[in-house]
Amino acid sequence: ARHRGIKKLLNSFEVAFEWLFADLTCKYGTDWKRPILIWLFAVNVIFPVMFFMTQSVQGLSNHLTFLDYEYFSIVTATTLGYGDYHPIGVGRVIASIEALFGMFMWAVFLTVFARKYMR
Repeated sequence: ARHRGIKKLLNSFEVAFEWLFADLTCKYGTDWKRPILIWLFAVNVIFPVMFFMTQSVQGLSNHLTFLDYEYFSIVTATTLGYGDYHPIGVGRVIASIEALFGMFMWAVFLTVFARKYMR
């Protein structure tokens, strides 16, 4: 009985993973616009708000505006990393997740775009 419960839990994780990474991001490889829109929204709204709310970015000045957080988010998502701002505390975790998210979403976009126009 315990083995079935673990198998059912693993199946639930597999279904959730497939929905998140295949269906939500690109409709199973059929929508190349969706990854761009998700990336733009996350990088320009979600991540800057998270950095702003946690005050987890340091820069050259002590007073950062929302545009500073926006800039840091874009530099992080594109993995440029200019070095004029850096994450502190929980911001390190957020920035790491954002960098992985940015790379993943561009990989999804390129895969779906190539699939659509290489037929």
